[in-house]
Amino acid sequence: MTRDSSLDSLLERARTVEEVQVAYGAWEELRRLHESLLRRLDSEELRLGLAGNFLLGAVHVAQRGSVEPSVATDALALSGSLEVFEASSQARLDAARAAIQEERTLASDQFAAAEATLQLHIVERLRRQAVGQKPWLRMTLQSLPRGRSILQLERLVGDAPAQLFYLFTGLIPTHHGFFEDESTDTSAKGPTCIYPGEGISGEQLRLGPAALLEALGKFKVAFPIKACLPFPVGSGLWRLVPRGAVVEVECGEGDSYRNILTSAEAELAAGTLLRWKLEGMLELELKAG
Repeated sequence: MTRDSSLDSLLERARTVEEVQVAYGAWEELRRLHESLLRRLDSEELRLGLAGNFLLGAVHVAQRGSVEPSVATDALALSGSLEVFEASSQARLDAARAAIQEERTLASDQFAAAEATLQLHIVERLRRQAVGQKPWLRMTLQSLPRGRSILQLERLVGDAPAQLFYLFTGLIPTHHGFFEDESTDTSAKGPTCIYPGEGISGEQLRLGPAALLEALGKFKVAFPIKACLPFPVGSGLWRLVPRGAVVEVECGEGDSYRNILTSAEAELAAGTLLRWKLEGMLELELKAG
């Protein structure tokens, strides 16, 4: 298999255009190309399996004598011919399957290398943005009775979610629009916080704070985060979540999260973000509603 020229085109586009979203668009297209190739190879394998079953089934029928040789036909010669035909057919099928497997392996290697290159482009761009285009957070404290409160932020736009995820975790999200993706696999539950089929099993698409923190530690470059922005507060993990026209801070507690905070918790979250502002990592505006 020769290198797919479309891969080089994707990589060149991501290399020459500075926008983070363009690199993510190339990554999405790369996934579609890979999925299309895998579907084609799966189809070819299925076709080979059906053809092989048909040919070998016909040979077995002939060997059982369901097809009677004519008087002039030597039975032994017929048996030998059938064995030769079966062996030849099996050899061709094995060779075809091996060729498909070789193409699958080579393609996977090529796509993995291209994906790693795109991830590097994204990391480089986010690092450059961290110098000249820091993400802005505008946070408002909404007071509730009994000393409780909700911390809300203006909706995050553009590259800000990807910038913040990289800032908070040192990882890049696998999808540019992850923060706004509130899709769910069941109407009985809220959005999943993990994209399926990207390194985490389907049973772990909704992770509590401790489990999500552990999962983040197992990835080196990119993580399939979805519909939230986890960030460390003290020794725990909190998160930002989109909620209507605003974003809310949720405190990690046990296996779940809550958005109703005590005064101390609201101060802890705001203070954590303020420290990052003072360290020059983001821009933050605080006010009481």
